[in-house]
Formats: sequence, structure tokens, C-alpha cells
Amino acid sequence: ASVLALQAFDLNNEAQTTGEDEANSAKLNCHVLATSPSGIKVPISLLLLKYAEQLMAVICGVSSFSADESSSNLKAGMSEVASLALRGSNIGDDIPSSYSDCSVSQQRSILYLAICLLEMVRDVTGTNAVKRLLRKSQGDDADVSLRLWQELLQAHMHALRAHAKLAGEGELRRKEQKFWTAVPVAISECLENIQGLLPVPHFLASVSSTLADESTDTYMRKKTVRLLADRVAEVSLDSAEASLFLEMVPELVAQVGTAQPSVASD
Repeated sequence: ASVLALQAFDLNNEAQTTGEDEANSAKLNCHVLATSPSGIKVPISLLLLKYAEQLMAVICGVSSFSADESSSNLKAGMSEVASLALRGSNIGDDIPSSYSDCSVSQQRSILYLAICLLEMVRDVTGTNAVKRLLRKSQGDDADVSLRLWQELLQAHMHALRAHAKLAGEGELRRKEQKFWTAVPVAISECLENIQGLLPVPHFLASVSSTLADESTDTYMRKKTVRLLADRVAEVSLDSAEASLFLEMVPELVAQVGTAQPSVASD
């Protein structure tokens, strides 16, 4: 994340930066993570996603670069990573407190950093090594994979909400419009990469938990049911996995039925 932040600063503060430069840098970063040990790829993807989520909260104005990070389990705070994108290696310079206080080049750096973090997660979760790891994950590895899945669902929902809110308020400029259009696409691609690979018990537990949570909004319920339907379509009727889905049917029907008034009012 820190390397990406410095890259964001450099690319958005150099006089001449080409699309080819950005593409080559992105390929290099993905290669570094893709060649790391398989066991750390999913945990690292989860951490990168958390950085991206915190940056998105700053970009849409619900948080600041100086927000309290005492409860965060990140090795480096978001403000520390963001400061590298905002001021590069100029350690003595102060950073703005909010996204709106940033200069045009600083805003561009933050947008670039956030979308690159998401694209990194997308590219890594799409590698064969991670797909094999997700498919065979058990115990703690399966738990981390499930957390990544759930975090992606939440990030997707928050991104769509932020886009709708800012667009409704007429506060989106061209670069932000492009950013908020690209973010849900990148997150959806991450979800598509892993939705068929999570161990069935963990996947069904996540679906059940999401639908049972009274705070889950209409969009998230619809998204969850749609993902469940996609997963069911891939299951062989005579497999052991099919019986697990069948066991969940009464509970899922009850939960969806309970939420029906909310869905109908959408």
C-alpha cells in the first residue's frame, strides 16, 4: 500500500506521465504481490481492501485523513499511507485534513491510490494460485477468505451509496464521476473471482448471516440472493454440496419472506 501511495504521488506530480507508465507500474505491483507466498495473498488482499475502504470514506466526505485509527488492525494507519500519496517523501510537509482541502493533484493522487488498491485485490484474487487456495481453504484460511468476501460485499454497497448520494447532491466532478463509476465495477469483479470458490459451509453461513441481520438493506439482500442463485446454478444435484444447499432452503425462505416488505417497497 505504501509503495502504491508513493507511486500515486509520483505519477500525479510529474510533468509528463503517460497511460503506458501507469499500466507498467500497475503490472509491476501486481507481479510483486502475485509472486509472494500463496498463504499471504488473501490476508494481504483483505488489508489492501480495508485501506481502499477508508480512502473511499475520506473521498466521499464522511471521514478525514486525521480520523481516529486506534481501533484499526492495519500495520500502518490510513493517514500514514495517504500522506505518502499527498506529499511523497517530503516528510516535513503537513497534509490536508480532508479530501476537499486537497489540491487538484493531491485529489488525483488519492483517487488513483484508492482505485489501484481495489484493482490490485481484483487482479490477485483472479490468479490461479489464489483460486486454488480459496477452493481448498480450511480453518483459519477459510475464515480469512470469508472475511474478504464479506468485506467486498460491504464495500460494494458503500460505494454505490456514496455515488448515489454525491451525484444527487450535484457534487461530482469529472474525475470523481469516473472514480465512483469504476469502483463498483472493480469490486464486482473481485466478488466474481471468489464467489464460486469459497467453501460451501462458509458461503452459506455468510448468506444466512447477511439475510438474518435486520440492519441489512434492500440492495444487500437482493445482491446476496443473486449471488446465492449464481452459486446454486454451479452445483451438481448429486453432489454432497447440493445437500448443504437443500438444508439451508427452509431458513433462507423464512429470512427472505421476513424481508419481503422491505424488498417490495424498494
